Amino acid sequence: MSIRTTAVLVLSFIFLSLEVNAMPQADFYVSSQGNDKWSGKLAQPNEMRTDGPFASIQRAQEAVRKLKNPETVLIRKGTYQLTELLVFTPEDSGDTYAAYPSEKPVISGGKRITGWTKNGELWTANVPTGWYFSDLYVNNERRSRTRLPKEGFYHIESAISDDIKNAFHYAEGDIKPWQNMDDVEVIVFNAWDELRFHIAKLDTDTRTVTFTGSNNWPWSAWGQAKNRYYVENVREALTQPGEWYLDRKTRVLTYYPMPGEDMKKAEVIAPVLN
Repeated sequence: MSIRTTAVLVLSFIFLSLEVNAMPQADFYVSSQGNDKWSGKLAQPNEMRTDGPFASIQRAQEAVRKLKNPETVLIRKGTYQLTELLVFTPEDSGDTYAAYPSEKPVISGGKRITGWTKNGELWTANVPTGWYFSDLYVNNERRSRTRLPKEGFYHIESAISDDIKNAFHYAEGDIKPWQNMDDVEVIVFNAWDELRFHIAKLDTDTRTVTFTGSNNWPWSAWGQAKNRYYVENVREALTQPGEWYLDRKTRVLTYYPMPGEDMKKAEVIAPVLN
């Protein structure tokens, strides 16, 4: 079974792979050709299409939970796009969810983006209001959100004071008053964790960047004044194939295709679920 990295699954058991030559016998079946109003007892719809497999894994889970004995669910090939998290708890312990023999189902927490338009070397598409994401996949390969520097890291020049935990001084030229500053994200490596900030204010005279969020520790603690960081989702940094930028205000996604990519045929998917 293949699970897209865009899906977040909480599992309390193991998804099992059945041998190719195993008999496809199960208590319930799930298929992209199924119907959640059916019994789920058949591996494929009957001739009259009055009964057959379920259409969703959630419906199979609901049916399994009503039974006391451990049950087996076989999932047919196809893509199962989740609209909410697929969560397994101790209540599901002992049950088996597996791919139907010789088939490859895909569980996806993403949604396809279509309607691409060419603008020079770049392609653009509109995304629905409120859909903001930091990952993008083109033809099953992860693509990079615009990043500065392109390689390596910037370093915090200095802390302002131990009392100020939502701002620091940056080195000359590292952070600039780019367009759409609200879209820019600053990723700072702080001791053992990774902090992600949006910029609230930029003072180019004092080279001070202030964030909408706050750090738990002073930037001067543990020698953090030289901590590494980089910035993402900068429109001006969209210069290389495989990079993309999302403008939250206009809801326009801009992508620089890899050589040979046909955006009219490409499968572009971004996460919907957290």
